Amino acid sequence: ARFGRPWYASGKGAYYSASETWVETVTLAGRAGPLDALLLLTRRDGHETENNGATPANPKDIGSNSALAKLVWRAGESSTFRLTGEFFERDTETDVVSDRTATLLSRLAEEESRRRRVSLAHEYRDAGAGLVQAVRWQVYYQDGETRDTADERRIVGGSERLRLRDNAFLQEVYGVDLRLESNFRTWVLDHRLTYGLDGSLTETSRPRDGIEYDLTAGTSTRFIGGEAFPNKTFVDTDTWRAGVYVQDEIGVGPAARRTSIIPAVRLDYYRLNPRPDADFARINTRDAMVDEVSEFAVSPKLGVIVGLTRELAAFVQYARGFRSPPYDEVGTAFTNFTFGYTVLPNPDLRPETSDGFEVGLRGAYRPVRFRVVGFYNLYDDFIETVPVGEVDGLDAFQARNLTEVRIFGAEAEVEVALGAFWPALEGFRLVGAAAYAEGDNEETDQPLDSVAPPNGVVSLRYREPRDRWGAEVATTIVAPKHRVADDGSGGSPFRTPGFVTADLTAYYNVGRRVTLAAGVFNVLDRKYWLWDDVRGLAADDSQLDLYTQPGRHASASVTVRF
Repeated sequence: ARFGRPWYASGKGAYYSASETWVETVTLAGRAGPLDALLLLTRRDGHETENNGATPANPKDIGSNSALAKLVWRAGESSTFRLTGEFFERDTETDVVSDRTATLLSRLAEEESRRRRVSLAHEYRDAGAGLVQAVRWQVYYQDGETRDTADERRIVGGSERLRLRDNAFLQEVYGVDLRLESNFRTWVLDHRLTYGLDGSLTETSRPRDGIEYDLTAGTSTRFIGGEAFPNKTFVDTDTWRAGVYVQDEIGVGPAARRTSIIPAVRLDYYRLNPRPDADFARINTRDAMVDEVSEFAVSPKLGVIVGLTRELAAFVQYARGFRSPPYDEVGTAFTNFTFGYTVLPNPDLRPETSDGFEVGLRGAYRPVRFRVVGFYNLYDDFIETVPVGEVDGLDAFQARNLTEVRIFGAEAEVEVALGAFWPALEGFRLVGAAAYAEGDNEETDQPLDSVAPPNGVVSLRYREPRDRWGAEVATTIVAPKHRVADDGSGGSPFRTPGFVTADLTAYYNVGRRVTLAAGVFNVLDRKYWLWDDVRGLAADDSQLDLYTQPGRHASASVTVRF
């Protein structure tokens, strides 16, 4: 109804220079009586994302389609049904030039990903109802498949070999959740009680196949690189999860200086049922035991928010966390004789638990909004895959529970409307955010490599009073990564240097129907790495430049509404 009609349509086209990607999006929406409908379609076509190093990225061709459809039925003033369907597919073809050697002549890889999801939800809300004022339930199903294939040509002992690989990851999820809300008052206390349950069944499989042809001798084999195919790197697994929870938000005092006490508790049940078959047995050469795992956990939480003034509030929270052992870490039994290692299953893997503490301050004044929080998390039985010595002459690895891990740090956010201090700067906003975290493995007295280095973003935004146009300059600052664990190999791990980047974006509204937008990113053309991309690589790795982020690049888009 944006243009006075019961329907809406728009089209958007965008281009991203870093990957030479074109994106086209069509949006259709409409209303007929109690029914609302939405259809969103997106097509992407592009190539590899460029890096900023001496070694160029491997050539890629990427194409994807996605669709989102929603149907909403307003069954009454208090009742709404929502039917949602999602579909996504992506095909990627890669010429893995970086893997070529004197014996590996070429490797062509293709990845096909498909994901489908459908859900039905119902929401009931009636503030005047008696015991329960709000109910929301949902049932959903998701089906995902990723298939990786590779075509490799090699020279081995003077003969030409053709190696074909076909690896798949298959997963289906069935789920349901129910949430209820009751609002009531006892003496001088206001209560907002939320409670409910959720449950899911996840079926996971990881089939792999391969064959190698000796084109010179005219023979073939399914024993490749120390593996017999077909196989499965981890056992087919059914994962059952169920949980119930209750939370009471208790409020006391006037609205201007309200104090809220929020106790909560959640009960979780987890069961992992392995289904070994002949393909899993083919790679489980040591006949390692894979057994059922079931766990139960109680996770309490308590939070307090104290309204110091109408604009300022302090808060503190304690939360008990629970992470069940993942199916792949419990059930993986994989041996590679060529490279001399084995990965052992661990049916005795215990759940990871944590005690988390937060304390902070937040304010919402007219020209300034801010939030500052400090956190301290202590983990017991932290799950991590570690070397466990030698087994039958092979280097052995297994997911283990670490005795104790701690992660602590602080985060801050601020937004300032500069026009409140200097009228000439009306429409300008200064926005900043910063994060610092540090993690330690208390068992080995080593730093946790999964913790990112300190980082921050500062941006200056402008929006013209009638919103005809706007612009933003954003600066990202990331500190060097100094604290890296010693893996015991004697080598020197790569530590990412710090960097500063600047991005410029702007938009212009041509009336109500057309919007033009453009951006220039990494304006200073800095060469930098993201820590998560290179974690675990050695400082002398010859392919480090492959992981650099794009240099200076741009984007542009146009949106037309009907």
